[in-house]
Amino acid sequence: MRLIHKLLYPLLVGIPVVTLASCSSSGSGVPSGPAPEVSSIVVDAVPTADEAGLYIANQKGYFRQQGLNIKIVPILGGEPGMADLQTGKAQIIVGNYVSFVLAQISHSYHGKSIDLRIIADGSHMQQGNQAIYVMPKSRIKTVADLTKYHAKVGINTANNVGQVLFGSLFKQDGLSLSGIDQVYEGFPDMIKGLAMGKLDAAWLPEPFGTIAQETIGAVTLADF
Repeated sequence: MRLIHKLLYPLLVGIPVVTLASCSSSGSGVPSGPAPEVSSIVVDAVPTADEAGLYIANQKGYFRQQGLNIKIVPILGGEPGMADLQTGKAQIIVGNYVSFVLAQISHSYHGKSIDLRIIADGSHMQQGNQAIYVMPKSRIKTVADLTKYHAKVGINTANNVGQVLFGSLFKQDGLSLSGIDQVYEGFPDMIKGLAMGKLDAAWLPEPFGTIAQETIGAVTLADF
């Protein structure tokens, strides 16, 4: 975690995600450039609002217009998706910079060689995009309460942007990540965990934050 914090705090100003760049087109639905090198691509993507452009482009047939068949496979986070790159199961990952930078620094993922290339920014974090949520009757009323009660906090995967965001938020308040119990779960499972009391708080990007508010009455504790 010290490595993550040392290297990646500057990215907190705007943490973009890697996504597939769309090809140019004449607007007629006919490819204006050369045919793609391959006709089918598997894209591992974390199903958050950041990736809306990818899903919309696929639904509207923009990739098919360029001779590309795109299959989008949901993943929990950028880090677990890298195994698919190593095996060739996927050709592109959509996720946060943090996991990718850490893997590129070591040139390996889980002991196997990996060499990554960023294709394009997918989005930049803005107000209301990612936040910490708790239940309305929770005893946790402030960020400091998370460490005071050694809260169980939902984060989707280890070694990713969630820990950097928490680390930055905690540091400005003189707190430490060691003061919370990090529980790794998928975003939909975090909502269930909050509702059932298995989690005290959860990091939820959109649209999961809105879903949690509308379905279980979750409230925002802090906006990243």
